[in-house]
Amino acid sequence: MDIKQVATLMNGITTEILGEGAVVNEDLSNIVDIGKAIFDNTTYDHYVKTLVDHIGRMIFVDRKYTGGMASLYRDSWEYGAVMEKVYGLKLPNAVENETWDLQDGASYDPNIFTKPEVAAKFFDKRTTFEVDLSIADKQAKSAFSSAQQLNAFVSMLTTDVDKSLTVKQEGLAQRTMTNLIASTIAAEFPSVSDGDYSSSTGVKAINLLKLYNTQFNLTGNAALTADNCLYSAEFIRFATLTITKTMARLKKIS
Repeated sequence: MDIKQVATLMNGITTEILGEGAVVNEDLSNIVDIGKAIFDNTTYDHYVKTLVDHIGRMIFVDRKYTGGMASLYRDSWEYGAVMEKVYGLKLPNAVENETWDLQDGASYDPNIFTKPEVAAKFFDKRTTFEVDLSIADKQAKSAFSSAQQLNAFVSMLTTDVDKSLTVKQEGLAQRTMTNLIASTIAAEFPSVSDGDYSSSTGVKAINLLKLYNTQFNLTGNAALTADNCLYSAEFIRFATLTITKTMARLKKIS
Protein backbone atom coordinates (compact mmCIF):
# COMPACT_ATOMS: atom_id res chain seq x y z
CA MET A 1 0.00 0.00 0.00
CA ASP A 2 1.36 3.42 -0.96
CA ILE A 3 1.31 5.73 2.08
CA LYS A 4 1.73 9.44 1.47
CA GLN A 5 2.73 11.68 4.33
CA VAL A 6 0.24 14.41 5.20
CA ALA A 7 3.15 16.78 5.85
CA THR A 8 4.15 16.62 2.19
CA LEU A 9 0.63 17.52 1.16
CA MET A 10 0.54 20.39 3.63
CA ASN A 11 3.79 21.82 2.28
CA GLY A 12 2.33 21.75 -1.22
CA ILE A 13 -0.81 23.50 -0.05
CA THR A 14 1.27 26.17 1.68
CA THR A 15 3.16 26.98 -1.52
CA GLU A 16 -0.16 27.34 -3.33
CA ILE A 17 -1.55 29.70 -0.67
CA LEU A 18 1.58 31.87 -0.71
CA GLY A 19 1.58 32.01 -4.47
CA GLU A 20 4.94 30.28 -4.72
CA GLY A 21 3.58 27.41 -6.77
CA ALA A 22 0.77 26.65 -9.17
CA VAL A 23 -2.50 25.13 -8.00
CA VAL A 24 -2.46 21.40 -8.73
CA ASN A 25 -4.94 18.60 -8.31
CA GLU A 26 -3.89 16.42 -5.39
CA ASP A 27 -4.34 12.67 -5.63
CA LEU A 28 -5.71 11.64 -2.25
CA SER A 29 -6.67 8.11 -3.23
CA ASN A 30 -3.64 6.53 -1.52
CA ILE A 31 -3.99 8.30 1.81
CA VAL A 32 -4.48 5.62 4.43
CA ASP A 33 -7.42 5.95 6.81
CA ILE A 34 -5.53 5.09 10.01
CA GLY A 35 -8.73 4.69 12.04
CA LYS A 36 -10.16 2.22 9.54
CA ALA A 37 -6.88 0.34 9.35
CA ILE A 38 -6.83 -0.17 13.11
CA PHE A 39 -10.44 -1.31 13.24
CA ASP A 40 -9.88 -3.69 10.36
CA ASN A 41 -7.04 -5.43 12.22
CA THR A 42 -8.23 -5.34 15.84
CA THR A 43 -10.60 -7.64 17.65
CA TYR A 44 -13.98 -6.18 18.41
CA ASP A 45 -15.91 -6.18 21.62
CA HIS A 46 -17.98 -9.33 21.17
CA TYR A 47 -20.96 -7.77 22.95
CA VAL A 48 -21.65 -4.52 21.13
CA LYS A 49 -19.55 -5.33 18.02
CA THR A 50 -18.40 -1.71 17.74
CA LEU A 51 -15.81 -1.01 20.45
CA VAL A 52 -12.25 -2.27 20.32
CA ASP A 53 -10.89 -3.42 23.66
CA HIS A 54 -8.56 -0.47 24.14
CA ILE A 55 -7.23 2.49 22.18
CA GLY A 56 -5.19 5.23 23.75
CA ARG A 57 -7.48 8.11 22.89
CA MET A 58 -11.20 8.15 22.21
CA ILE A 59 -13.34 10.96 20.84
CA PHE A 60 -17.10 10.86 21.38
CA VAL A 61 -19.54 12.64 19.08
CA ASP A 62 -21.71 14.42 21.64
CA ARG A 63 -23.42 17.26 19.78
CA LYS A 64 -26.93 18.17 20.87
CA TYR A 65 -29.71 18.88 18.40
CA THR A 66 -32.21 21.52 19.51
CA GLY A 67 -34.38 21.62 16.39
CA GLY A 68 -36.60 24.46 15.33
CA MET A 69 -40.05 23.28 16.28
CA ALA A 70 -42.79 25.61 17.42
CA SER A 71 -43.60 25.92 21.10
CA LEU A 72 -46.49 23.45 21.14
CA TYR A 73 -45.46 21.16 23.97
CA ARG A 74 -46.46 21.54 27.60
CA ASP A 75 -44.89 20.22 30.77
CA SER A 76 -45.94 17.07 32.60
CA TRP A 77 -48.17 18.93 35.05
CA GLU A 78 -50.32 20.45 32.34
CA TYR A 79 -50.89 17.20 30.49
CA GLY A 80 -49.55 14.58 32.90
CA ALA A 81 -52.42 15.18 35.32
CA VAL A 82 -55.96 16.39 34.83
CA MET A 83 -56.02 20.11 34.06
CA GLU A 84 -59.18 22.20 34.25
CA LYS A 85 -59.38 25.28 32.05
CA VAL A 86 -62.05 27.79 33.11
CA TYR A 87 -62.96 30.69 30.84
CA GLY A 88 -65.73 33.22 30.41
CA LEU A 89 -68.26 32.74 27.64
CA LYS A 90 -68.79 36.42 26.98
CA LEU A 91 -67.74 39.83 28.23
CA PRO A 92 -70.05 41.57 30.76
CA ASN A 93 -72.20 44.41 29.39
CA ALA A 94 -71.69 48.00 30.43
CA VAL A 95 -74.42 49.71 32.53
CA GLU A 96 -75.03 53.27 33.53
CA ASN A 97 -73.05 54.46 36.55
CA GLU A 98 -75.66 56.01 38.86
CA THR A 99 -73.11 57.47 41.27
CA TRP A 100 -72.92 60.54 39.03
CA ASP A 101 -76.67 61.17 39.24
CA LEU A 102 -77.67 60.57 42.84
CA GLN A 103 -81.17 61.66 43.87
CA ASP A 104 -82.00 62.97 47.32
CA GLY A 105 -83.90 60.39 49.35
CA ALA A 106 -83.44 57.62 46.79
CA SER A 107 -82.25 54.15 47.80
CA TYR A 108 -79.45 52.45 45.91
CA ASP A 109 -78.92 48.74 46.44
CA PRO A 110 -75.26 47.75 45.86
CA ASN A 111 -75.94 44.02 46.41
CA ILE A 112 -77.16 43.19 42.93
CA PHE A 113 -76.13 39.74 41.71
CA THR A 114 -74.81 39.62 38.16
CA LYS A 115 -74.40 36.02 37.11
CA PRO A 116 -71.17 35.31 35.23
CA GLU A 117 -71.33 33.00 32.24
CA VAL A 118 -68.37 30.63 32.38
CA ALA A 119 -67.44 27.20 31.07
CA ALA A 120 -64.77 24.64 31.89
CA LYS A 121 -62.71 22.16 29.89
CA PHE A 122 -60.87 19.18 31.30
CA PHE A 123 -57.64 17.89 29.74
CA ASP A 124 -56.97 14.36 30.92
CA LYS A 125 -55.68 12.48 27.87
CA ARG A 126 -52.05 11.61 27.24
CA THR A 127 -50.21 10.22 24.24
CA THR A 128 -46.76 9.05 25.20
CA PHE A 129 -43.77 7.53 23.48
CA GLU A 130 -40.25 6.72 24.57
CA VAL A 131 -36.85 6.02 23.08
CA ASP A 132 -35.12 2.96 24.54
CA LEU A 133 -31.38 2.40 24.55
CA SER A 134 -29.61 -0.20 26.68
CA ILE A 135 -26.09 0.07 28.07
CA ALA A 136 -24.23 -3.12 28.99
CA ASP A 137 -22.54 -2.13 32.24
CA LYS A 138 -19.89 -4.84 32.54
CA GLN A 139 -19.00 -5.03 28.85
CA ALA A 140 -18.89 -1.23 28.47
CA LYS A 141 -16.54 -0.83 31.43
CA SER A 142 -14.02 -3.25 29.91
CA ALA A 143 -13.75 -1.11 26.77
CA PHE A 144 -12.43 2.00 28.53
CA SER A 145 -9.34 2.81 30.52
CA SER A 146 -10.78 5.47 32.82
CA ALA A 147 -14.00 6.64 34.44
CA GLN A 148 -13.85 9.81 32.36
CA GLN A 149 -14.00 7.82 29.12
CA LEU A 150 -16.90 5.74 30.38
CA ASN A 151 -18.73 8.88 31.50
CA ALA A 152 -18.18 10.50 28.09
CA PHE A 153 -19.51 7.36 26.40
CA VAL A 154 -22.67 7.32 28.51
CA SER A 155 -23.10 11.06 27.96
CA MET A 156 -22.86 10.50 24.22
CA LEU A 157 -25.57 7.82 24.33
CA THR A 158 -27.79 10.07 26.45
CA THR A 159 -27.35 12.87 23.94
CA ASP A 160 -28.31 10.48 21.14
CA VAL A 161 -31.53 9.63 22.98
CA ASP A 162 -32.29 13.32 23.55
CA LYS A 163 -31.54 13.98 19.89
CA SER A 164 -33.89 11.21 18.81
CA LEU A 165 -36.67 12.56 21.05
CA THR A 166 -36.14 16.08 19.70
CA VAL A 167 -36.36 14.89 16.09
CA LYS A 168 -39.56 12.96 16.79
CA GLN A 169 -41.16 15.81 18.75
CA GLU A 170 -40.20 18.25 16.00
CA GLY A 171 -41.81 16.02 13.39
CA LEU A 172 -44.93 15.63 15.54
CA ALA A 173 -45.19 19.41 15.99
CA GLN A 174 -44.83 19.99 12.24
CA ARG A 175 -47.50 17.42 11.49
CA THR A 176 -49.80 18.98 14.09
CA MET A 177 -49.50 22.36 12.36
CA THR A 178 -49.98 20.74 8.95
CA ASN A 179 -53.13 19.02 10.18
CA LEU A 180 -54.40 22.33 11.62
CA ILE A 181 -53.86 24.06 8.27
CA ALA A 182 -55.64 21.28 6.37
CA SER A 183 -58.54 21.21 8.85
CA THR A 184 -58.92 24.99 8.65
CA ILE A 185 -59.03 24.94 4.84
CA ALA A 186 -61.55 22.08 4.78
CA ALA A 187 -63.78 23.83 7.33
CA GLU A 188 -63.58 27.18 5.50
CA PHE A 189 -64.49 25.75 2.10
CA PRO A 190 -66.72 22.69 2.68
CA SER A 191 -68.18 22.94 -0.83
CA VAL A 192 -64.84 22.23 -2.51
CA SER A 193 -64.80 18.51 -3.23
CA ASP A 194 -62.02 18.15 -5.79
CA GLY A 195 -59.28 19.57 -3.57
CA ASP A 196 -58.67 22.60 -5.82
CA TYR A 197 -58.69 25.65 -3.55
CA SER A 198 -56.88 27.95 -5.98
CA SER A 199 -59.96 30.09 -6.58
CA SER A 200 -61.08 30.23 -2.94
CA THR A 201 -60.18 32.56 -0.11
CA GLY A 202 -61.81 33.37 3.21
CA VAL A 203 -61.38 34.83 6.66
CA LYS A 204 -59.55 31.95 8.33
CA ALA A 205 -58.02 30.37 5.22
CA ILE A 206 -56.51 33.28 3.28
CA ASN A 207 -55.37 32.59 -0.27
CA LEU A 208 -52.59 35.15 -0.75
CA LEU A 209 -52.11 34.30 -4.41
CA LYS A 210 -55.77 34.85 -5.29
CA LEU A 211 -55.87 38.11 -3.28
CA TYR A 212 -52.80 39.39 -5.12
CA ASN A 213 -54.09 38.54 -8.60
CA THR A 214 -57.52 39.99 -7.80
CA GLN A 215 -56.24 43.22 -6.24
CA PHE A 216 -53.92 44.01 -9.16
CA ASN A 217 -56.29 42.68 -11.84
CA LEU A 218 -53.84 40.07 -13.10
CA THR A 219 -55.48 37.63 -15.47
CA GLY A 220 -54.39 35.21 -18.17
CA ASN A 221 -50.67 34.98 -18.73
CA ALA A 222 -50.08 38.02 -16.50
CA ALA A 223 -51.50 36.27 -13.43
CA LEU A 224 -49.06 34.69 -11.04
CA THR A 225 -49.26 30.97 -10.37
CA ALA A 226 -48.27 28.76 -7.46
CA ASP A 227 -45.14 27.77 -9.39
CA ASN A 228 -43.75 31.26 -10.01
CA CYS A 229 -45.25 33.49 -7.29
CA LEU A 230 -42.39 32.93 -4.86
CA TYR A 231 -39.97 34.41 -7.43
CA SER A 232 -41.90 37.69 -7.62
CA ALA A 233 -40.57 40.44 -5.33
CA GLU A 234 -43.88 42.30 -5.53
CA PHE A 235 -45.85 39.25 -4.43
CA ILE A 236 -43.45 38.53 -1.56
CA ARG A 237 -43.86 42.10 -0.29
CA PHE A 238 -47.66 41.84 -0.62
CA ALA A 239 -47.73 38.47 1.16
CA THR A 240 -45.46 39.68 3.97
CA LEU A 241 -47.60 42.78 4.55
CA THR A 242 -50.83 40.73 4.55
CA ILE A 243 -49.42 38.14 6.96
CA THR A 244 -48.12 40.86 9.30
CA LYS A 245 -51.50 42.62 9.34
CA THR A 246 -53.32 39.34 9.97
CA MET A 247 -51.01 38.45 12.87
CA ALA A 248 -51.58 41.89 14.41
CA ARG A 249 -55.35 41.49 14.09
CA LEU A 250 -55.25 38.06 15.73
CA LYS A 251 -53.81 39.68 18.86
CA LYS A 252 -56.94 41.80 19.24
CA ILE A 253 -59.83 40.31 21.17
CA SER A 254 -62.77 39.30 19.02
